[in-house]
Formats: sequence, structure tokens, C-alpha cells
Amino acid sequence: MAGFWKRLFAGPSKDRATSESTHERVDSIIAELKAQARPCLRLVPAAGGKSRLGGPAEMAVAWPRYEGRPLSLLAQLDLAEIHAAGGVDWLPSHGRLLFFYELEHSGWGGTSADAGCAVVRYETGAPIVAAEPADLPTDFRFDARPIRFSADTSLPDETRLNINWRSLSRAEEAALEQAIEALAPRSRSTNSAAFPRRSKTIRWSWNANGP
Repeated sequence: MAGFWKRLFAGPSKDRATSESTHERVDSIIAELKAQARPCLRLVPAAGGKSRLGGPAEMAVAWPRYEGRPLSLLAQLDLAEIHAAGGVDWLPSHGRLLFFYELEHSGWGGTSADAGCAVVRYETGAPIVAAEPADLPTDFRFDARPIRFSADTSLPDETRLNINWRSLSRAEEAALEQAIEALAPRSRSTNSAAFPRRSKTIRWSWNANGP
């Protein structure tokens, strides 16, 4: 009988209090993630459209070069398809964007010496296939990979959140990771207008929002 009265007036157990505290903290982090979320488009493998990764470049101008070396075509995106999928409203509604990058130098744009190692071309004319430069190495040529766009939500990376990640307990890490997995996309995809980040603590599976 004494044990019954002890349990009745003792208040929540340590394990229960810890569990409630963990859920509250995880819920707070998830709420902050959602508050900073922004709309985005995901690039999903799919045939039937005009957008693709790699493949031939459809443009009427000279092939871009950096320090005499030809750049590689990384992607060609159809702007009408982008708008049909729900974004991005600050881009033109027609034409196509071609993304080139010089893989041998692989500059990041941190210095003036990197100027020209990455190029984005906006084309509105007829889709005329440009011949690839003969001096473009075979390893720097990419087969076409058709894609489509899917409207989604881009969540911020951990550096944008006011959280001391080192203070998380193992239980909080596990609960947070489970909550993140529930929010993260399960299909293989990439965000447009975004830059990827990975948490040192949690395996983030989305990209941070772009401009």
C-alpha cells in the first residue's frame, strides 16, 4: 500500500519526464524547420520532356570555353516545363537554360581567376543541336538523362537554425532523425534553386533553399 501512495504523489518518473522533454525539443526544431521552409522544384528522372541532364547542347552561339578549354554541358532545362510545374516565378516563361562547367579546373568562383569556368546560357531560338568541340575529353561528355520537375518544399540546413547541435542527447538525435525522415523525399531527386548541405549530426536528405 505504501508503494501505491508513493507512486500516486511522486509525479512523473524520470524516464517519462525525459521522454516529454525530448519530444518538446524535437517538436520545437521541426517547427523551426517548417517556418523557414520555402517552395522549390525537384529534378526527378523521367522521360518525355525537353529538360535533361547532360546530352547535346541546343544553342546557336559558340561553345563556351575557359582558358581555351571547352566547358562540359551539365544540364539543359526547359523554362516552360519549369513554369508548368509551379515555378520559378522570377525566371522567364519560355526558352531554355543551359548550364556549363569546366571540369578540369573545377573552380568555385571564389577568385577572379575562376571567372568563366561556369556559364549559364539563356536560349530562345530554335533548338539547333551544337556540335561538341573535338577537344572536349570523352570523360567530360555526359549522356542525356531526361528529367521532369516536381513541386516540393525545401527546408533549411542546420546552419540556419538557432540550435546547439552538440547539446542534443542520443535520444533527441534519434527522435529528430526519425522526424526528418518523415519529412524528407523518398525518391531520388535534386532541388533546383538550392544548394546541398549535410548536418554533422543528422543525415539531412534535402537541400537548403536558394535565393
